[in-house]
Amino acid sequence: MAIEIAGLADIVRIHGRRQPDAAAIVCAGRVTTYSALDRAASQIANALIAEGIRPQARVAHLDKSSDLFFELMFGVAKANAVMVSVNWRLAPPEVSHIVNDAEAEILFVGSEYFPMIEKIRGELTTVKKIVTLDGRHTAWRDFTAWRDEHPAVDPMVPTKPTDTAVQFYTSDTTGLPKGAELTNANFAFMLPVWTEEWLLEPGVASLVCLPMFHIGGAGWGIAGLFAGATDYVTREFVPAQVLELIERERLQVLLLVPAMILFLVQAPQIRETDSRAFA
Repeated sequence: MAIEIAGLADIVRIHGRRQPDAAAIVCAGRVTTYSALDRAASQIANALIAEGIRPQARVAHLDKSSDLFFELMFGVAKANAVMVSVNWRLAPPEVSHIVNDAEAEILFVGSEYFPMIEKIRGELTTVKKIVTLDGRHTAWRDFTAWRDEHPAVDPMVPTKPTDTAVQFYTSDTTGLPKGAELTNANFAFMLPVWTEEWLLEPGVASLVCLPMFHIGGAGWGIAGLFAGATDYVTREFVPAQVLELIERERLQVLLLVPAMILFLVQAPQIRETDSRAFA
C-alpha cells in the first residue's frame, strides 16, 4: 500500500487514517498504533511551535533507539523543522561540535547521556532548551509532560519539496563530522523504491536495530512506516536478544551491516533459534 508523500509527516497522517489501529512500532513491550503515533506527532509539533521553533530550525536528539525517537521525528516533521540525531558513541567535544554546527535550538536527551550534557552544557551555544526523554532532571523538562501539555491537532505547517527533513552527520575521516541533508523530495523519491526492493508492506514485521543517527537505522524505520508495516525497535543491537525477538515475533525482514550478521551467526543461540519467518 504505497502512499503519496510531500514530506515525512504525511506518513503518519495517511496511515493514521487508513489503518489507525494497526501497530506502527513495538518497543520494550510498548505498542504504538498508527493513530497514536500521528496524535503524538501533532502534540510534539505544537509543543515545538510553542517553544518558538520555526520552520527549518534544527532539533537535536541524543539517545539510543526507541519508539520516542519516531514520535519526535514525525513531530519535528509536522513543524517543518529538521531532525538531527547525534551519534551517542562520540566523545563530548564531538557531540558539542555537531549540536553547534547544526545550530540546534532544542535538545532531547536520554538519561544515559545526562552526565555528558551536564559536562558540555555551557558549550552548546544555540540550545535554548533541554528535554529529557527518560528519567528526571532538576533543570530540564520531562518529555512526556512537555508533549502532553499540547493539543493533538495537526498544525498543518506548509512544507516544500526542497525543505530539509533530516540532517545526518558523517563519520568523517579528514576532520570533524559534516552534516548531510535529506530533503522531503529525497524521501519522496527514495521511499517507494526502498519499500518495493525490501518487500515492506502492511502486516510485515520488520526489525529496526541499527542506530538512529545513521540512515541505516532511521531510514529503515521510516521505510517500514511508509509501507504501513510494523517496526520492532530495539534500543541497541544485542545478538542474543535479537535472535530471541526474531523467533518470538516471527520477524520477516531486517537490515544489518556485515559485522552484525557475523555476530548473529556466531552467537550460541543461533542453533536453537527458529528463523523460518525469513524462509
